[in-house]
Amino acid sequence: MNTRPTLDELFERRITYPDIEPQARLARLVGLDEQKNRLAKILGLLVNPGGLADWAKKHHPSARALLDTVLRRPPLVVLAGDVGSGKTELAETIGDAVARQEKIDITLFPLSLSTRGHGRVGEMTQLLSAAFDHTVSVAGDQSQADLPSGAEGKENRAICCRGARRRGCQEQRLCGGQGDP
Repeated sequence: MNTRPTLDELFERRITYPDIEPQARLARLVGLDEQKNRLAKILGLLVNPGGLADWAKKHHPSARALLDTVLRRPPLVVLAGDVGSGKTELAETIGDAVARQEKIDITLFPLSLSTRGHGRVGEMTQLLSAAFDHTVSVAGDQSQADLPSGAEGKENRAICCRGARRRGCQEQRLCGGQGDP
C-alpha cells in the first residue's frame, strides 16, 4: 500500500452528535441500561479528561497518583458479544449520550469494510493507523475552527468505531482520542 487512503475511502459516513435520531435509537436498546450508563461515563472520561481532573481536584486533591493512572489508560473500549446483541447499535448511538453528558459535539467515523484490506502483510495496520490519523486531524481542524482568532489550547476530540467479525462473535472497538492541532 503506497498511497495514504482518503477520508472517504476509510469511513463509510460521518455521524454528528447530539442528534435526536440516535438518542431515540439508544433509548430503544432495552436491557442494556447499566452497560449504556457505564459506557457513557467511560467515553466521557476519554473525550473530556479535564472533567475528571476538575472533579478530583475539588473532592480528592490528594489522589493525584490515582488520577494520573486513570488518565493514562488506553483510549479504547471493546464491545464483545453474540451476533445480534446490540453492539453495533450501541456503538453508533452512545456518542449522542456522551455528547449530551459532556455538553460537546462529537463526530463518529464508522470505518468501512475496506479498512480490513486485502490480506497483504501490514495492510490492516496501515489502514487503521491512517484512520486514526484522519480522526485526530479532523478533530484538530474542528477544534481550531471553534476557536476565536489567535486563541489556542482547546481540547481536540475524536471517536472512531471499528467492527470486526470473529467466529460468530462481533466486536466493536470504540476509541476516544485527543490530538494536538
